[in-house]
Amino acid sequence: MDAEQTRLARQLLGLNQTEFAALLGWTSKRNVVNLERDDKEVMKQTALAIECLLRRNNKLGEFEMITKMQPVLEFILREIKKENDSREDDRVISDDETNEALINIMHEAANKFVEIDFDIEDSEENLTKLFGYDGYCEIRQAENGSY
Repeated sequence: MDAEQTRLARQLLGLNQTEFAALLGWTSKRNVVNLERDDKEVMKQTALAIECLLRRNNKLGEFEMITKMQPVLEFILREIKKENDSREDDRVISDDETNEALINIMHEAANKFVEIDFDIEDSEENLTKLFGYDGYCEIRQAENGSY
């Protein structure tokens, strides 16, 4: 677990740094501030305590999904920025072009990140929970080639 993941866990739990510190048995938020600033591994017992807090609050699955998705999301953002930067007329991807561009980027991301197992059941309920109903509809349209 690193600094970014520690911050993510705290945010998923809906805690400020003082509250998070107290749950981890610390008397000051200073330890949390240091954990979230430093780019070094969190001590194993602290990581286990954070995992326990996430489990108790039914947030571990969400934490794991976001952690797995992070490289994909960063890749997508870089690709969108690259696409916008490459345009000669200084305009950004328009709403009309966004869906096509995102489908191309997601296809490229899927090829690049095949080792990530999202373990998401392909059902309307699960996909709607993750992407919203409109996102679910767009996924189905893309699968049917009607996009």
